[in-house]
Amino acid sequence: MLNRDSDGPDKFTYITDEFGDRAADYIDRYKDQPFFLYLAFNATHSPQDALPEDLKKGGGKPIPAMTIAMDRAVGVVLDALDRNHVAENTLVVFFSDNGGENRHDNGPLRGYKHDVYEGGIHVPFVMRWPKVLPASVKYEQPVISLDLFATSLAIAGLPMPTDKTYDGVNLIPFLTGKTTERPHQTLFWMFGSGWAVRDGDLKLVLNRDRKGPTELFNLASDLPEKKDLAASKPETVVRLQSLFEQWKSQNKPSIWGNAKAIAKDE
Repeated sequence: MLNRDSDGPDKFTYITDEFGDRAADYIDRYKDQPFFLYLAFNATHSPQDALPEDLKKGGGKPIPAMTIAMDRAVGVVLDALDRNHVAENTLVVFFSDNGGENRHDNGPLRGYKHDVYEGGIHVPFVMRWPKVLPASVKYEQPVISLDLFATSLAIAGLPMPTDKTYDGVNLIPFLTGKTTERPHQTLFWMFGSGWAVRDGDLKLVLNRDRKGPTELFNLASDLPEKKDLAASKPETVVRLQSLFEQWKSQNKPSIWGNAKAIAKDE
């Protein structure tokens, strides 16, 4: 969103407000044609810098103050959709990239950012499309941000690529009630040495700060992941770990840890 081709640094008062204003300007300019807008706020990430007026509203705490600013910027974007009369047929999606850091209150969820406990991966996920999706409905089945790729292609009337296996699904039939099945029977996560697999309501976890053993939880009755069922359900542990190993074997090695080598090659 910010101009990286300018001769000097962009001048603005506060980056979160600037993101909202520039996104609204984009909508103003492209309202008469189909458009795609990806708006990635850096709030409430560090550095924790907030406007004085927001700090006052947030009780002097940076994170609540930065959240106030992000909420204001989201409102600017939604107002732009309204005044350009495109809100009814625009899909708006809002979600976080991960759970809060360990100085935040993630209750009742266990764990934090970088964990594969629910506190690290269970995040707000909101979708609004007045023309198609019913309002004020809480969808209870697990979904994942990877679903947005398949969902966006379906909305645009484009087929999924066939060059590889994609993990996401088109969520619209599930959210409208056309399909009553789960979007996913099984979901997988990895971060460093930590990993998790969820099959139905059962979740097997090896968190990043542990060398083992794995832990098993039933999220339907234990969302805070307090009661480890691994010892009483060894067959389930073996089955879920097998699902994870099978999924992992199909993935390409991560290039994240080799970033310096890649940069040198480029």
